[in-house]
Amino acid sequence: MRSPDENSYSSELEELLRSESIDAIFVCGLAYDICVAATTNDAVDLGFLTALIADCSKGLNTYEMRRVDEELSQRNVAILNSESVLRIVSGNLFPWQWICSLAGLTTSPD
Repeated sequence: MRSPDENSYSSELEELLRSESIDAIFVCGLAYDICVAATTNDAVDLGFLTALIADCSKGLNTYEMRRVDEELSQRNVAILNSESVLRIVSGNLFPWQWICSLAGLTTSPD
């Protein structure tokens, strides 16, 4: 979120997350191809392990949503459904995209 007093993104949320030792973020909401995509990219830029919850998000343009998925996949963002998220937070799953990020790989394996 842009600070009205600065020409840069506010770091308040980042500071809060880091102060709580949060290093993985799940993103969902409206609009998938605009706001959700921007928030997801910001999280990756800040170094968080990031996942987009596709079935908890809605976009405006199907073509753009697919383009966003491709772009985010190249950045090791896990595109998940809510069922997978439940398995992750219960400790039964770790997205391979996050493993790639932790290993320093810039592209995800197919």
